[in-house]
Amino acid sequence: MFVRPLRSLVATLVCLAVLSGGMAGGRVWPEAAAAEASREYLIKAAFLYNFAKFTDWPADAFATPDTPLTICILGEDPFGAALDAIDGKEIKGRTVAIRRLSDAAGADVCHVIFISASETPRLATIFQALRGRPVLTVADIPDFARTGGIINLKTNKEDRIRFDINVGSAQQARLRMSSKLLSLAEDTFN
Repeated sequence: MFVRPLRSLVATLVCLAVLSGGMAGGRVWPEAAAAEASREYLIKAAFLYNFAKFTDWPADAFATPDTPLTICILGEDPFGAALDAIDGKEIKGRTVAIRRLSDAAGADVCHVIFISASETPRLATIFQALRGRPVLTVADIPDFARTGGIINLKTNKEDRIRFDINVGSAQQARLRMSSKLLSLAEDTFN
């Protein structure tokens, strides 16, 4: 049942790991630093897309059968045009829509929300606003998953992107994550 999607996820993540591995080591020229930053967020955009593919939302998370699956960025947008590449694609029969938010008040339409590092001082307030709502929270803020977020993207010593999953936070949000996705996480906890 999950064999084909799992192969797709593994292939994508392996490809992403190879690409992110290319960011390691050596001297970086100023122009290359900007390209590496955009490459990093292009890879992270692909991770967001795949996280959505391997997460199930409760039926009441979508107002109608044709409601899009909305991926939001809260705060300063580190992705630039990288997320626009997945705008309009399809996940589980739903069109993907991308939204950029300046505050959590507009998060009522979000199914996945990437919380930018600019929002670190407001994390407790954001978690409170999203409590009990079926929203997959993702960030690359240190200890994000340990403090209540669901998926924490992180970069290891080799500049490869990895992730942790807070299963307890996912359950509180009424989200079901594929066991295949959970098995790819570097660390899972409640």
